[in-house]
Amino acid sequence: MLPPPSNHQADYSIFIYYHPSTKGSAGRAVFIDPQLLVRFMELVDSLGAKGLEVARKIIELQSTAAGITADSNKSNAGQHRQTIQNIVVTYTVLQSGGRGAGVYITDLQHGFLKDEGRPGLYKAEQGGRGQFRWQATPDDNTSMPHMIGVLGAVAPSELGVTNASETASTFAAGVLQKERISKGFSLFYTPTYVMDNVGIWLTSDQKQTSGSGSCASSFARLLENTAKKSPSELGGERHKWFIVGQGAKVFQQALREYKQHSTNPLNRSHEFYFVDPQVPLGLLKQDLRNNGIDLDRDHTIVDGSMSLASQTHQLLDSSQVYCNLSRTAERFMALNAAVKEANKVLNMRGSSTVCFSDIVKNLTSAMSALKGKW
Repeated sequence: MLPPPSNHQADYSIFIYYHPSTKGSAGRAVFIDPQLLVRFMELVDSLGAKGLEVARKIIELQSTAAGITADSNKSNAGQHRQTIQNIVVTYTVLQSGGRGAGVYITDLQHGFLKDEGRPGLYKAEQGGRGQFRWQATPDDNTSMPHMIGVLGAVAPSELGVTNASETASTFAAGVLQKERISKGFSLFYTPTYVMDNVGIWLTSDQKQTSGSGSCASSFARLLENTAKKSPSELGGERHKWFIVGQGAKVFQQALREYKQHSTNPLNRSHEFYFVDPQVPLGLLKQDLRNNGIDLDRDHTIVDGSMSLASQTHQLLDSSQVYCNLSRTAERFMALNAAVKEANKVLNMRGSSTVCFSDIVKNLTSAMSALKGKW
């Protein structure tokens, strides 16, 4: 993800009002870049209590922006950021220009204070001490040690703390609940700061895997080294990977690196299942095909249950890969109806009269008709 634009780079004329109450009648006007729609959906659960609190605090920027609770950019006059729960809202306060005086939100990210581990490969085993049922410990294996693996991470806590054991416990109880993992599984831990490149203090060890590039490279090497094993070493089975949420962004980079450095077909020793993929599937399609995996043919590799964030990613996929995924005729008709309504909402993003919160609300309503089934 690119860093937030400076106040000299952003085109503030395209920004829209955040909420009907932030048009400047009570305090400063609050605008937001409409291109942040997908990012907002990724980070904020607009149907939950915490998400509603984040939305309320953003509205309050009309009176609290650039106040004593905000961080200010010493090198970029007018740019500030506010941490709301585990969301960092970056904005610029303008006295003139753009759409007039006001607060212009330019970026949204997860906030991180501390990572109680490091990105990369972990061994997840039952019997974790304390609050987590699974314990994740760093694994220095250069090839895949378990038949089951999962790539991704849960969001940081409200205090900005992230933890590999929490991720392992959450995934074991969720995406892996139907798998045979009593003897453990592999976790390739990808907290979202490796994609956002936001600042947390890193130890000397963490520096080696702190960015999305190095994290993707490490995963690509793990896949490559595993693919070098002979069929007899694999026991006739393939390693089964679950790619979860924003972990798909790291996976996409890893696919491209794998293709550059390996001559072994990826599908010979690995199979992949996407759960709530927070990238447009169209961006993965060719990279997967280049590695012997076909989305059109292997319908089962995409889990049907998607969050609103993932659904929004698919809606904005110009290749419309989702049209070719296997589903019943009834589900296909329901999807078409929901997509039609959602596209009406999305087409309003370029209007200066529409409010960002209304787009989120109406899009959520349109896609909720599918009840999470894509």
